[in-house]
Amino acid sequence: MTKLKVGVLGGTFDPVHNGHLLVAQKALELLKLSQVYLVTAKSPPHKASYLACAEHRHSLVEKAVQSTGVKELVASRLELDRPGTSYTVDTVRAIKQEIESRHEGSQCEVFLITSAEYLEQGKAGVHFLGDWEGADELFRLAHLVVTPRRQITAAIASEWAESLLARGARVTVLDLQSPPISSLLIKRRLKAGEPIADMVPAAVEAHIKQFSLYQGDLPDFD
Repeated sequence: MTKLKVGVLGGTFDPVHNGHLLVAQKALELLKLSQVYLVTAKSPPHKASYLACAEHRHSLVEKAVQSTGVKELVASRLELDRPGTSYTVDTVRAIKQEIESRHEGSQCEVFLITSAEYLEQGKAGVHFLGDWEGADELFRLAHLVVTPRRQITAAIASEWAESLLARGARVTVLDLQSPPISSLLIKRRLKAGEPIADMVPAAVEAHIKQFSLYQGDLPDFD
């Protein structure tokens, strides 16, 4: 039986930036994945209502992926086209089933790429991964791939992962340098009229400016 290793990097991508692309490409390389799906979230249950229109956000992801020239990166609108609330476990299940049905006789191993912040328990504004809808099924369906974020190093992430390992999760922490980019920083620069060319692909910047995105109120945290 043929094994296919596929990465899933989901997010609001509000907006997508070079940090997201770096993580996707590093996971593709280090884990020897056949593809990485960048899945645009429609209405994630744990996010506030500061999001740009889902169609705009997905267009930005498509443009960002195209800008890399890496054919193994795929912009997915799976969650946008599915009715109801978006849960990661549903997305992982659907991608696994779709790939296995498309490649008869194959087994798809899904690697869910997520930020280290979701391994921290009890922090306000952060939805701990162990409390996600269908978390235990998610642990059975996917291998978790955790990337450092800001001050959360690979060592800290590995320590926090212990609680998930105890629940049967498979966890790999990638020791990457966290890029000094965030969606909120991009929004703040845009609102202040400052350049963002060092943070996003040129096509993403052009789309944002063409449609005057991110000119309204901003959240207090990213």
